[in-house]
Order: sequence, then C-alpha cells, then structure tokens
Amino acid sequence: MLTSTHPESHRAIFASLMPGRRSLLKAALIAAGVLVFVQQPAVAGRHGDVPGELYPRGDRFCFTFYSTSEKDSAYALKNGATAIGPYYGGQGTALRLAEQFDTWLLYKVRLPSMAGWRSGNKQFAWPADETICRETAAIVNAVQTNRHIAMWDVEPEELRAWIPAELHYLELVTSCIRSNDPGRRPVFMYEPNHRNAATLARTMAFQDICAKGAYTDVLDKGTFAHKRIWGRWSMEQEIKAIANANPAAQPWIVLWMARDPAPGEAGLTRDRCRHDAYLGLVMGGKGIQIWSGARARRGFSSESFQAYFDGYLSVARDLNGPLRLAPVFLFGQKRLEPELPHGTDAAPERVAAIRAALAEIAAGGAIHDIHNVRVRDTDAGEIVNFHCRAAPSMSVIKVHQGVDEIERALRRAFPSIKRVISHAEPPHA
Repeated sequence: MLTSTHPESHRAIFASLMPGRRSLLKAALIAAGVLVFVQQPAVAGRHGDVPGELYPRGDRFCFTFYSTSEKDSAYALKNGATAIGPYYGGQGTALRLAEQFDTWLLYKVRLPSMAGWRSGNKQFAWPADETICRETAAIVNAVQTNRHIAMWDVEPEELRAWIPAELHYLELVTSCIRSNDPGRRPVFMYEPNHRNAATLARTMAFQDICAKGAYTDVLDKGTFAHKRIWGRWSMEQEIKAIANANPAAQPWIVLWMARDPAPGEAGLTRDRCRHDAYLGLVMGGKGIQIWSGARARRGFSSESFQAYFDGYLSVARDLNGPLRLAPVFLFGQKRLEPELPHGTDAAPERVAAIRAALAEIAAGGAIHDIHNVRVRDTDAGEIVNFHCRAAPSMSVIKVHQGVDEIERALRRAFPSIKRVISHAEPPHA
C-alpha cells in the first residue's frame, strides 16, 4: 500500500515544500481557528445540480468513514458525517445499514472473477472482457434503483497505470458501471499514498473523483508525523492530475486513523485531525474520507480511536452543522449568518431607501439585480441583508471583491448601518 511511485524520496519532497520548520500546533491552531484561503487552479466540474444529494451531483459535502460499525455509524451521522462506507467484503450488510439510517453509501464493486487478484500474484489469470462486463452489469443492475447508493467504489484498489492489464481493467469496469447506471453516479477508486500527478493522471481519465491517500502519520515509518505539509503535496498532485486528464473530476481528501499516536503525543490528535482536514479543504478538496472507522485494530486503543473519531467529526460539524461551512468550500459562497440578529424589522420607507441606494451603487457593474433586501433595527445599529447576482465570467475572488465594495459604499452612505450581510447568486439562480 505504501510503495512509492514518485521518483523523489519523502524527505526530498518535504524539503522542497517547506525548507524551514514550523510548529505543528501553530499550524493546527491556524487551521482550526482561522480559515485562510489560497487561490488554487480551478477544477471544473458539476456544481450541485440536485439539491440535497452529495456533491458533485448535489449540494451536500460528503464526509464519511470506511467500515464503521452500526453504533459508530449512528454517532458519526449525528455529528456531521453525511454518508457511510465504503465497506470491504459483501455489500449487503452495508446497504442495509444505509437503509436503516436513511443515508448514503459508497458502494464497492468487486467482481467474482477478481477474487484471486493480488498485486504480487503473477499467476493470476485476468478474466475476459466479456466476463468483466457481464459481472459488472449484474452487480450494478441488482442495486441500480437503490437511492441510498451515492457512488461506486472500484475494487481492486490501487490499480497501477503502468501495468497494461490493470489499466485496461479500470477503463473497462468504469465504463461498464456507467453504461448500466441510469443515475450516472460518480465512480472512483482509492489511490495509494505516494502517487504523483503524472501517475494519477493516467487512472483519473476513467474516474469522477480523485481519492488519493494523504496518510501523513504512517509515511516513512511515522517520521512525517511532524511534517504534515505532506497533505499539501498530496492535494497538489490530485489537482494537477485532474487538470491534465479529466477536468470534470473532483479532488477528495483521504485521511487516516488506525494506530495509537507516539508516546506523549495523544494530546495532539484533535489538532492534527483538524489541521490535515482543513489543509485539504483550503487546497480545494471537495469531499473527505477517513480510513478507517473500524475499531478492532491491533495497536489502536479505544481511547485513541475515539480521539481521532471526534477530531475528524469536529470538522464534519463545521462543514455540515450550524456553521454551514460546506457551501464555502464547495462553491466559494460567502458564509451567511444562520439568521438575522435580534431586533425589529425597519420601517418600509427605510427599507425602500436602502434598496434604492444599493441599486444605485450597483448600477452598471458586474454585481447587479439587488433583491431580497431586509433591514433590522438592533441596539447596536441597523443590520442589512441582501442578495445579488454576479456576471458568469467573474471568478469567486472578483465576486467577493465586488460585493465588498458595494457593502463599504452602503455603509459610507448610511453611517447608522452596523453590519451588511450579502449573498451573491449565479445568474440562473
């Protein structure tokens, strides 16, 4: 699982990314407390066409753990997770669990004819193309109408692009999944920790999601536990591979929890979880998978499991709970307050005056169609909330700059306004 496909050593990669040492705790606290956004190359793709479904089909952020028990699945879903799985082995139990909790499942597709495949098994006889297509069709057709299946996860995992038979299998099985799934649900395969952009690009031609491990704690026998910028390198490889091979695909953040921390470092677990997740998010990650939610693992105490579990779930709550950060990371939306502050609605004449001022300020600009203007009187001053539309050619940064200029101009015109809350919408919204 940890065989490197990158020509450089782990230490060389780290040195090129981060020549000076920084405190992990400082970095973790920055990620946990302040969201610092960096501009990354845009990744084209679908943008939540189906409200309520998981991204990229819908507008909900996918946050899930591999192989959680019934009890742990319930706990995770209650605390911000939005799906369960994938699960290894038979999928019947996993599907029943998804139905029980009325949630989404990442469904594994492993063909009977591939049961004897191992990466080192040179005696394995690859099935004929007709067998691959027939078995894939049987698996997909048996569950294609089940609304709990969100995505298809191809097995075997970690198929290697430089082995022609493996790359051909990936191309064929993904094609057969799509041709038998009228819902056109996303297809992906777990990619191992060290794959670089060039290698990923060859397999990403056939996938909708790039799910490459960013397992910092196990890298180089654990010596990277204090060099967590490895997560940045991992996301850079995903984004480059997607840009080069399949711009419609989406980058995911695949993180790790499977072993006790080093002696004396248990107190860092929560910070490390939040640091790694937020690092992936600010780099452009559009979903989070955690390997693994299985508790019964040698060298992984129940206390350590729970610390990792709660650490990652604190990010899930940030994304999908009251803070509602998911739209920020999925669509670049400015986070709206859950509700207007306490106070009373302003008089209609006052609302009309502010609405007219907003329209005048925005006149002739790329930010236009000011609507849904609300004004509330509070002890601290007036609170204004409005929606607007942006030209489709504008970048997220340009939209935010334009909206900020309107907000500042409004406050200059009306000094009694304490706060302005705006929401930019696309032209078709």
